Amino acid sequence: MDCVSMDPLQSALAIIRKKAKTDLDRVKAEALLTGYDWKYLDRYRKATIVSVEEEFSFDLRNPETGRPSRTFSVAGKKDAVIIENSTRKIVEHKTTGESVEPGSDYWTRLSMDVQVSAYILDEELKGNRPESVIYDAIRKPLLSLMAATPVEDRKYRKADGKLYANQRETDEALDEFKERLMADIAERPEFYFGSREVARLDSDLMEFASDTWANSQQILYYRNNEIWPRNPSACTMFG
Repeated sequence: MDCVSMDPLQSALAIIRKKAKTDLDRVKAEALLTGYDWKYLDRYRKATIVSVEEEFSFDLRNPETGRPSRTFSVAGKKDAVIIENSTRKIVEHKTTGESVEPGSDYWTRLSMDVQVSAYILDEELKGNRPESVIYDAIRKPLLSLMAATPVEDRKYRKADGKLYANQRETDEALDEFKERLMADIAERPEFYFGSREVARLDSDLMEFASDTWANSQQILYYRNNEIWPRNPSACTMFG
């Protein structure tokens, strides 16, 4: 069956099965996507999808003169644009290892998130005025496959000769792991999924444009003077 003709969830799961690098990655992605679909099913299936993976690009301009940069532009890709209750909104999807529960630091940064500002500014330059960016975050599972208990560490109950509940004779199968992960997702969805709607005032967009221009001038200065400041924190930033 052609993926286009499938139910949206089944279509996405079919793509995961083709592209996952390992079976464990596939199982985790399948569980998370199924949980995401369950949590946000009504919202997105009632909305009108305007575009998906829409690329954009616009001039980076000097905030004082309005002139475009001769070197840089602002570019990116929006995960989706939707119409919800007659209102235009942008959708951004993220995966993270951080907490996405209410009150976590993850959400505090959104007030200055450059992607959100770029998306909204691009829409405005095209004559649209989106109400907000819906920011959906999915937390990566902390659960891992359970390994068999080493033979020398195994302890059996005298009553029935079986291993204690926290011990195993065999490694956990992928199907077992997926079932356990999906049960955990169903029990505490707020641990795995968080969503916020983020808006921008005109003053926020002006600050974004000013910050982006300043960053571009800093890059040009480094290039022209062959100066490349080191960043020690980047040594372990990506593991």
